[in-house]
Amino acid sequence: MLLTCFERQGFMIRRNESYTGDGGLDGHVWLQGKLYLIQAKRYKDTINPAHVQEFGQAIQNHGGVGGFFVHTGRTGGE
Repeated sequence: MLLTCFERQGFMIRRNESYTGDGGLDGHVWLQGKLYLIQAKRYKDTINPAHVQEFGQAIQNHGGVGGFFVHTGRTGGE
């Protein structure tokens, strides 16, 4: 759904071919020529800070400038 929203606004996106073994990444979007990664997670409770740190590392590994970490949980103190 996130990628579709970006695509409908005219941004270039890339969807994953598979969401199993994707390292948590759900897609890529280019905003003003710059790469951003997208990750969406479903949590019952507080988000896991390690997942956010791993996402930050994935952004660097893919040459991105930022990302969108969208989740259904609560944001804790960390």
